[in-house]
Amino acid sequence: MAKNTGIIQIQRKLGNVVFDKRGSVCVAGGSTAAKFNSSGSMQRTRENASEFTKAATTGKVFRLAMRQLVAAAGDSLITSRVTKKMRELIALDDINIRGQRGILDAETEALVGFEINANSSFSQTVFVAPAVTIDRGTGEVLVTFTGIKPLQDVAAPSDTTHIKFIMTASAINFEEEIFDSKTTETDFLPYNNTAVLAAASTLSVDLGDNSTNPIVCGIGVEFFQQVNGQQYALNNGAYNSAVIAKVDATI
Repeated sequence: MAKNTGIIQIQRKLGNVVFDKRGSVCVAGGSTAAKFNSSGSMQRTRENASEFTKAATTGKVFRLAMRQLVAAAGDSLITSRVTKKMRELIALDDINIRGQRGILDAETEALVGFEINANSSFSQTVFVAPAVTIDRGTGEVLVTFTGIKPLQDVAAPSDTTHIKFIMTASAINFEEEIFDSKTTETDFLPYNNTAVLAAASTLSVDLGDNSTNPIVCGIGVEFFQQVNGQQYALNNGAYNSAVIAKVDATI
């Protein structure tokens, strides 16, 4: 924005004309589209821009594939953090040239441990690690907890009366930017020292199509307060937690 500093003095930019504080005037240069697309000096810039775009689009695919976990536990920086993670995966591509690199199936296993909520680590919230198995023959994903006692094994905010576990499994094709996701969740579990998920300890998601795409499994926990028989989510974003627990990229 131009700034009037006196009767005839102007600083900064007006249109494509630049006025500086010393009174000199010049026409703004800048990179034109033609220069950007053809100049050899901007080759690295074009490559970086191409891969950033790829990271952004694949990041969106990932967020959509995990959308129910993101809705339950995503923090305010989830978009930029996912994009950053996708750029890390793209940098692992040792096959394609710079500017044309993408996310290879084998590299998707680097998503394991990615926190959906950077403010609430799943491993520091749920102290009993679930076992995750993925059966490509049946298309079934199993998440098994062993006799978890919520009050003892889950760090919950004050006023919590119930918790709920949620799981999403998704077969994601990052190259074609498509996915097939399924989500399941437990009932409301009382937040006390009674063991739960002991007899019926398995969450099951059936992907069904014997997918050859990487299968990404995320697990989350949500917190609730029961008032007069109604469950109210403690959802200010500081507590709910979710993590990418397992990725099977084996074809």
